[in-house]
Amino acid sequence: MRDDSPFLSFLKYLPLKPDMKLAFVYIVKEFHCFIALVEKSLKAGYDGEVIKPFLAKLSVFVIFIGNSYATELYSSSEALEIGIIDYTEDRPNEPEVGQREYIYSQFPEHNFVQTTGVYTCIALVAWNPYDKSTILAHLDAGTDIESELDRLSPWVDWNTAQISLLGGLSQRTVLRDKIHSKVVSLGGSVSYIIQNSAGSRGINLRVNLENGEVSFFRPKFSTTTPAEMRAKHSRLLRGSRLFRHIDSIGGGDPLEINEDNPDDFFFIMNSNT
Repeated sequence: MRDDSPFLSFLKYLPLKPDMKLAFVYIVKEFHCFIALVEKSLKAGYDGEVIKPFLAKLSVFVIFIGNSYATELYSSSEALEIGIIDYTEDRPNEPEVGQREYIYSQFPEHNFVQTTGVYTCIALVAWNPYDKSTILAHLDAGTDIESELDRLSPWVDWNTAQISLLGGLSQRTVLRDKIHSKVVSLGGSVSYIIQNSAGSRGINLRVNLENGEVSFFRPKFSTTTPAEMRAKHSRLLRGSRLFRHIDSIGGGDPLEINEDNPDDFFFIMNSNT
């Protein structure tokens, strides 16, 4: 396809992100190749097996475009204003997911799960309406998104889960885009993205495991002790894997508690991500 084709000229005026425009161009080019191959196959008397690889490739990109285009993007203030999300009050004994950690649970094993201080990080929520199972993951730039989301797959039906991404900044979309692309490649569809509003201090969010609703909250109770908080921060220096919360169904990664460090105040004040 020529660079001065009418299609490319039209594409310049569509309100799409650059990566989406590239995907559209790729689809059109593949379609041109597909038509040419069909014509050649018919003339030569080949069977339909010849064109199956092209059909498979085209279907993957069409699904990618559909899922990406369906995602709604809001700032946290916009989401509150139009009722996409609301404030609720936390309760004692709700599991708290730390940075680069995830929890897998199910109603009524837990009623709510939560995470706090999601600023440049991204919180991934995947709730399954059929069995009310939930993944809440607090992902940071040090997380190996490609391998770690693959590792979540035994506990997530990406095709049926209601998925949302919360956090991050409008001027820093690399992590969010990487997570979004990986979710789509696994067969999932992100319903909405809520990013931090300008000047905000980050998102505190909790997930209702009974109905999948996500809400903001102002923390009143904590189930994570200062010693546990220190241990969670310390393990971030070890690689890029996503740790499993100890209260997950089936258990999780144990914490190496060191009671000798008295700097509880330091870790509490620097826990936002």
